[in-house]
Amino acid sequence: MLRVPNETTLRLSISGEDWTLIETALTAYDHNAIYRDLRDRLDMQVAMIRAIDGATRNACSGQVRSASASSRSATRQSR
Repeated sequence: MLRVPNETTLRLSISGEDWTLIETALTAYDHNAIYRDLRDRLDMQVAMIRAIDGATRNACSGQVRSASASSRSATRQSR
């Protein structure tokens, strides 16, 4: 049976500067529990996206290093 989510998932692409601006604006409402909860959820999502992005970049740079190491190895063997 397929699980139907209750909420629509939306992933925005914003810069770090934009996120800082949004976070600063939400800070003004820290006295309200609803806005604190929203800010906490957004902070968690930003942290997860940064972690995934960092892991993806590391994996991609590892593939590039492997490819360049392989080409250097093939060059040495051909000499």
